Amino acid sequence: MTLDIKEKVILNHYKEIIETRSFDEYDILGFLIFIREKLDKSNFSIITEFADLIAHRHRDRGIVMNNIREAITNNYQRENNKVKGYHGIKWETWKNEWEKVSSKFNIKMDKTIIIEITICIYSLAQNTTYNDGNGNVGKIELFIDLTTNSLCLCTTEGFSDSFYICFSKFGKFNINKNLFDIGHIKEAVEAQRKDGKLILTCCKGTILEI
Repeated sequence: MTLDIKEKVILNHYKEIIETRSFDEYDILGFLIFIREKLDKSNFSIITEFADLIAHRHRDRGIVMNNIREAITNNYQRENNKVKGYHGIKWETWKNEWEKVSSKFNIKMDKTIIIEITICIYSLAQNTTYNDGNGNVGKIELFIDLTTNSLCLCTTEGFSDSFYICFSKFGKFNINKNLFDIGHIKEAVEAQRKDGKLILTCCKGTILEI
């Protein structure tokens, strides 16, 4: 990978704030936009998916769109306790891609940093919308799994009677469950720093902190 002199300055900026854990979701937004064109989709299919959806919050293609389309096409039929044709993201696959990003850009990322980056990306992905122009529409919404204390990104067609399917979930956090009776976070969230700690917050209060 060849960087010009300006790109080296930009990369060094992100390297410093990531390694010192001083970033928030807006820094990660900028970082994803910066590295987006430098990642090949064959090796970074999931990270480029999220980089694309952050760059374009209203999408007509990609992994999420494909899953929404498959679920609708198959009428949410279940196979082996999963929605037919729907393939979400596993934490290990996600973590492995970030470890490759760490190596590619020479940015030290331990487990805590990857978790914090993921929280930022989950926040940024909230309420992104999808429409393939052929009648298949959907959006991403944020949930808390109250049983496992995990954060979840779920897709839905967005109607009052629509199903929700978990696309990705991770973590076991100390979550303020009193804020949400059924785990659905309808309020806009924000991943920000408070006294050096990354917190996920909304108008109701702090949801969790790292």
